[in-house]
Amino acid sequence: CNMSQVFIEQGQYQKALKVTIESKEIMGKAADSSDLNLAHCLCHTAASYRSLGKSDEALESYEQALELRRLYLSEPHVLI
Repeated sequence: CNMSQVFIEQGQYQKALKVTIESKEIMGKAADSSDLNLAHCLCHTAASYRSLGKSDEALESYEQALELRRLYLSEPHVLI
């Protein structure tokens, strides 16, 4: 998902979105994938959607990431 941040910085928002969606799918299939890593990826997905002007999709991804972080991190935590 970090690659998507580079694409966002380059203004290649569609490419960033494609990378984050692919990463999210791979993480969902991997047995050793951390839900916190998935939350991180969802934030990059949201940033990609936001950069493309798709605020509803961005908000949905941010909410999913927040839900995962709340499950695995104690409050108050810097990532919540």
